[in-house]
Amino acid sequence: MKFILKTTIKILIFSVLFIIPIGLFITFFSLSGRNIPIWNIGIRNILLFSQNYSLLIIFISYLISTLLIISLTNKQKVRSILMLHIPALIAGSILVGGIYLTRYRHYPLSLGEKNVQLDHRAFLRENVFNDVSGKLILIKKSENNYYTLYIYDRTKNDLVIANNVGIGTGKKNFISISQNNRRLNFTYERNKKSESLIIPYKKFTVKNDLINNRLINRYTVQIRKLTISLSNYFMNLDQTDKYIFLGTLFISVLMISIPLTYALNDGGWGFSGIIGVILLLVLLPFFYGAVFKILQRFRFGMSFLGRYSYLSSPLILCFCGFFIDLLVKIRRREKKI
Repeated sequence: MKFILKTTIKILIFSVLFIIPIGLFITFFSLSGRNIPIWNIGIRNILLFSQNYSLLIIFISYLISTLLIISLTNKQKVRSILMLHIPALIAGSILVGGIYLTRYRHYPLSLGEKNVQLDHRAFLRENVFNDVSGKLILIKKSENNYYTLYIYDRTKNDLVIANNVGIGTGKKNFISISQNNRRLNFTYERNKKSESLIIPYKKFTVKNDLINNRLINRYTVQIRKLTISLSNYFMNLDQTDKYIFLGTLFISVLMISIPLTYALNDGGWGFSGIIGVILLLVLLPFFYGAVFKILQRFRFGMSFLGRYSYLSSPLILCFCGFFIDLLVKIRRREKKI
């Protein structure tokens, strides 16, 4: 009983501690995927945008915390895998209960569609030449909150100078930002004709070797594919059934990852256990993606579940976790012999 209580408290404490780093990690990757310049939009926008992923952030923090605590558990003191499932489920139930009780209240991590508030300074520095898409762009502030716009095309050796440039549409000369199309539009009058220069977000972003790493890109692409596969399963479900589906799916993740983490734990310094956690977090999206791809191809379903037949895939994954649990137990008994 003491072990269950201590482990539950540890999982909850680590879950809270991991919320900020995990939240920043997920938010940064989401913003970089939209080609928004991360370092120019301000911490307020980053926190605002992170609210869109608050549930995901909480549950990933909880999953990582659970696996790390298990990876550091002394296998000589805790021999039962069931004992490891109990504190994980208790901690998860407390988090779910807290989310449910506060669902109608507005907190910093409340759910909702929050958009990043962008202005031209997120993409262009004022009073200096910005090298973008083969052009040099300079904006200088003038009177009455207007700007003077300079666009020099190096390939054509052509210079455009536009005065009284406003931010937003509705003027002869303006700079507008389209979040839907992810691009900037420079419209100016030249030789009594209206001309436009359209530049997408991605031309303004600075390449980051960490984010643009090939392995990380492969991992994020797999997560996107898995998200699409999952959405095909519960897109037409009502809100309650969606939560049931995702909850059962998350339980399957615990049932698969907990026994594997326990099996990879060497019971010593816990180094191999931590490496095992990292390995599991890397491989889980690929495993789940392969399972859902196979199930979609064969259109497998459990008809006896009735209206809950959409739970067929998560329940199969739960059975996989139970099977892995059984294999680990059998393996331990063979070692004792």
